[in-house]
Amino acid sequence: MRNIIRFTSIIILIAVATVLSGCNRNKNETTPAVPKDGQTATSATAGDGNEVVPAANLVVIKDNTLNPQQLTVKKGTTVSWANNDESPHWIASDPYPTQTDLPELDSKKGLLQGETYQFKFDKAGRFGYHDKLNSSISGTIIVE
Repeated sequence: MRNIIRFTSIIILIAVATVLSGCNRNKNETTPAVPKDGQTATSATAGDGNEVVPAANLVVIKDNTLNPQQLTVKKGTTVSWANNDESPHWIASDPYPTQTDLPELDSKKGLLQGETYQFKFDKAGRFGYHDKLNSSISGTIIVE
């Protein structure tokens, strides 16, 4: 009888441990990798967790600069901005302050260090953007 109780207890512990190990995981919430100083980005996962953004489509914000400042992509491409700076940065469409060129291009908040913002460009054109918290920081996405 003791062996049955011991065996049952072990099975219950294993089941509880298995359930608890998966509790903090949500496959739809993936944070893109933000390259650290001296590292090169290879790719980042878009905010919906389903799309990988190649490093070629990644804009890194560091030392109040955008790298690259101008990016050319194909229509339907998701671009990711990664804040690797100590100060927050808010991605918003030009012109400053009205943001009327592409109003959907708006991170809706200042991105803290390590945070990212993704936007899928569904129409061709030349789209200027700026940092709403520091309008001297600006860039361009060219969509072919």
